[in-house]
Amino acid sequence: MAAEKVLDERVEGASGGIPGHPRVDPLTVKSFLKVRSPGLNPVSSKAAPLEALKLMAEQDLEAVLVMEDGRVAGTFSTRDYARSQVRAQGAQTVLEVMTPCRICASPGDSVRECLALMAENHLRHLPVMEDGKPVALLAREEMLEAMVAYLEQVFKQTALDQRILGLRGTYSC
Repeated sequence: MAAEKVLDERVEGASGGIPGHPRVDPLTVKSFLKVRSPGLNPVSSKAAPLEALKLMAEQDLEAVLVMEDGRVAGTFSTRDYARSQVRAQGAQTVLEVMTPCRICASPGDSVRECLALMAENHLRHLPVMEDGKPVALLAREEMLEAMVAYLEQVFKQTALDQRILGLRGTYSC
């Protein structure tokens, strides 16, 4: 049927990637951050790991941005701390155990691109930079939840289109 072919093309998306729909705005870092409060809580690279963990506990965070000399040096997470304890290094500063920051996202990037970058580089957190300044720290789990919500919207709109096409007295061009 022609209607099934239209649905198949919509589900595949224009480039065979993530599907989209004309009535659903694309999922970008900027649109993701509008819904989620960015709450940037950076720590100094010279901070003790326990200081960073205390801040993370107070703010209910999984990770924080590590700043050194006014620039992003990396991210520090509970996972980084756990690894340092297993290695029995007895780290004195966050800089010793953090995950270095080699890549960053920008507000115009798509969430899909960010997730792909994170997967390629085995990252759980990705800093967002705008005009050379950090504006947020993205968590992979939050972005995956946003991607699922986005896809649900796309599929609902596509299902609505199919219902409208199937109504008596409606015609498609």
